[in-house]
Amino acid sequence: MKSIIAILIPFILFSCAKGQAMASIDDFKWENRIIIVGVSGSGDPYAASLKMRHPGITDRDIVWFVVDSRGVRSNLASVDESLEKSVKAFLAGRDDKPEVILIGKDGGVKNRSDELDIDALFKQIDAMPMRIREMKKQ
Repeated sequence: MKSIIAILIPFILFSCAKGQAMASIDDFKWENRIIIVGVSGSGDPYAASLKMRHPGITDRDIVWFVVDSRGVRSNLASVDESLEKSVKAFLAGRDDKPEVILIGKDGGVKNRSDELDIDALFKQIDAMPMRIREMKKQ
């Protein structure tokens, strides 16, 4: 019996750890809101703006991605290739103008815009029923 447990424990731990890897936007469903910013040039100003709003982003459970000519940047520690593909899929078919997408915790697209207005996004999020419940709990 002990040998079976000894064999199963590493397998279970590996399975749980592997389940934590975010390979798709769908993996964030019910846990995080998502902001995706797609630009054709440098995304540095957008990433800097989002980083400056870190307390509000953290409070609202937001994961953000800035997609530009150099790749994908995020407030996540790392973005693997499959997650990068999933993020870029939301920007497929756009022209060269910037696009900002807000995705709710339910996985639905809540807003598409051609400019990053963080205050407007925060206001929209704060009016969502799930966010209102979260604020009441705090």
